[in-house]
Amino acid sequence: MSKPGAGGSGFPELHAPAGWGTVDFISDLHLHPDEPATVQALGAYLASTAADAVFILGVLFEAWVGDDAAAQPGFAADCAALLSSAASQRAVHFMAGNRDFLVGDALAARCGFTRIDDPTVLVF
Repeated sequence: MSKPGAGGSGFPELHAPAGWGTVDFISDLHLHPDEPATVQALGAYLASTAADAVFILGVLFEAWVGDDAAAQPGFAADCAALLSSAASQRAVHFMAGNRDFLVGDALAARCGFTRIDDPTVLVF
Protein backbone atom coordinates (compact mmCIF):
# COMPACT_ATOMS: atom_id res chain seq x y z
CA MET A 1 0.00 0.00 0.00
CA SER A 2 2.87 2.40 0.60
CA LYS A 3 4.58 3.84 -2.42
CA PRO A 4 6.77 6.82 -3.16
CA GLY A 5 4.81 10.06 -3.04
CA ALA A 6 2.93 10.33 -6.29
CA GLY A 7 1.33 13.51 -4.94
CA GLY A 8 4.61 15.38 -5.06
CA SER A 9 5.46 15.24 -1.35
CA GLY A 10 8.24 12.73 -1.89
CA PHE A 11 7.04 10.79 1.17
CA PRO A 12 5.62 7.28 1.07
CA GLU A 13 1.87 7.28 0.60
CA LEU A 14 -0.69 4.87 1.94
CA HIS A 15 -3.95 4.95 -0.01
CA ALA A 16 -6.95 4.01 2.12
CA PRO A 17 -9.30 1.44 0.59
CA ALA A 18 -12.61 2.89 -0.61
CA GLY A 19 -14.47 1.00 2.12
CA TRP A 20 -12.80 2.78 5.03
CA GLY A 21 -15.25 5.14 6.70
CA THR A 22 -13.52 5.78 10.02
CA VAL A 23 -9.85 5.86 10.96
CA ASP A 24 -8.54 6.18 14.51
CA PHE A 25 -5.11 7.54 15.43
CA ILE A 26 -3.43 6.83 18.77
CA SER A 27 0.04 7.64 20.04
CA ASP A 28 2.24 8.07 23.08
CA LEU A 29 0.65 5.42 25.27
CA HIS A 30 4.00 4.46 26.84
CA LEU A 31 2.79 0.96 27.77
CA HIS A 32 4.77 -0.43 30.68
CA PRO A 33 4.34 -3.58 32.79
CA ASP A 34 4.08 -1.50 35.97
CA GLU A 35 0.98 0.27 34.61
CA PRO A 36 -1.48 -2.53 33.79
CA ALA A 37 -4.49 -0.17 33.74
CA THR A 38 -3.12 1.48 30.59
CA VAL A 39 -2.71 -1.89 28.88
CA GLN A 40 -6.26 -2.84 29.95
CA ALA A 41 -7.60 0.47 28.60
CA LEU A 42 -5.87 -0.16 25.27
CA GLY A 43 -7.38 -3.64 25.12
CA ALA A 44 -10.86 -2.25 25.81
CA TYR A 45 -10.44 0.44 23.17
CA LEU A 46 -9.13 -1.98 20.52
CA ALA A 47 -11.99 -4.41 21.22
CA SER A 48 -14.67 -1.73 20.98
CA THR A 49 -13.62 0.80 18.35
CA ALA A 50 -15.80 0.92 15.26
CA ALA A 51 -12.89 2.22 13.17
CA ASP A 52 -12.02 0.48 9.94
CA ALA A 53 -8.35 1.12 10.64
CA VAL A 54 -6.21 2.06 13.62
CA PHE A 55 -2.95 3.93 13.20
CA ILE A 56 -0.51 3.69 16.11
CA LEU A 57 1.84 6.63 15.71
CA GLY A 58 4.77 5.83 17.90
CA VAL A 59 5.71 5.35 21.50
CA LEU A 60 3.22 2.59 22.03
CA PHE A 61 5.72 1.09 24.49
CA GLU A 62 7.78 2.85 27.11
CA ALA A 63 10.57 0.59 25.90
CA TRP A 64 10.65 -2.28 23.43
CA VAL A 65 13.71 -4.47 23.71
CA GLY A 66 13.07 -6.50 20.57
CA ASP A 67 10.48 -8.71 18.94
CA ASP A 68 11.84 -11.87 20.60
CA ALA A 69 10.34 -10.68 23.90
CA ALA A 70 6.82 -11.26 22.53
CA ALA A 71 7.54 -15.00 22.23
CA GLN A 72 7.96 -15.34 26.01
CA PRO A 73 5.07 -15.22 28.50
CA GLY A 74 4.57 -11.83 30.12
CA PHE A 75 4.03 -8.20 29.28
CA ALA A 76 5.35 -8.22 25.70
CA ALA A 77 3.34 -11.34 24.81
CA ASP A 78 0.22 -9.82 26.34
CA CYS A 79 0.68 -6.67 24.25
CA ALA A 80 1.29 -8.76 21.14
CA ALA A 81 -1.97 -10.63 21.80
CA LEU A 82 -3.87 -7.31 21.98
CA LEU A 83 -2.35 -6.17 18.70
CA SER A 84 -3.03 -9.51 17.06
CA SER A 85 -6.66 -9.48 18.14
CA ALA A 86 -7.10 -5.93 16.85
CA ALA A 87 -5.44 -6.72 13.52
CA SER A 88 -7.75 -9.71 13.04
CA GLN A 89 -10.72 -7.30 13.17
CA ARG A 90 -9.44 -4.28 11.22
CA ALA A 91 -6.36 -2.81 9.55
CA VAL A 92 -3.70 -1.82 12.08
CA HIS A 93 -0.73 0.33 11.03
CA PHE A 94 2.26 1.08 13.22
CA MET A 95 4.80 3.91 12.98
CA ALA A 96 7.69 3.44 15.39
CA GLY A 97 8.57 6.16 17.84
CA ASN A 98 11.75 6.96 19.70
CA ARG A 99 11.08 4.37 22.45
CA ASP A 100 9.80 1.50 20.35
CA PHE A 101 11.98 1.76 17.24
CA LEU A 102 13.00 -1.88 17.73
CA VAL A 103 9.51 -3.06 16.82
CA GLY A 104 10.31 -5.00 13.70
CA ASP A 105 9.00 -7.16 10.93
CA ALA A 106 8.84 -10.22 13.19
CA LEU A 107 6.31 -8.62 15.55
CA ALA A 108 4.36 -7.17 12.62
CA ALA A 109 4.12 -10.60 11.00
CA ARG A 110 3.24 -12.29 14.29
CA CYS A 111 0.47 -9.79 15.05
CA GLY A 112 -0.75 -9.01 11.54
CA PHE A 113 -0.18 -5.26 11.56
CA THR A 114 1.56 -3.17 8.91
CA ARG A 115 4.62 -1.09 9.69
CA ILE A 116 4.72 2.34 8.05
CA ASP A 117 7.56 4.79 7.61
CA ASP A 118 7.92 8.08 9.44
CA PRO A 119 6.62 10.10 7.71
CA THR A 120 3.90 8.48 5.62
CA VAL A 121 1.11 10.40 3.91
CA LEU A 122 -2.35 8.86 4.32
CA VAL A 123 -4.51 9.46 1.28
CA PHE A 124 -8.03 9.08 2.65
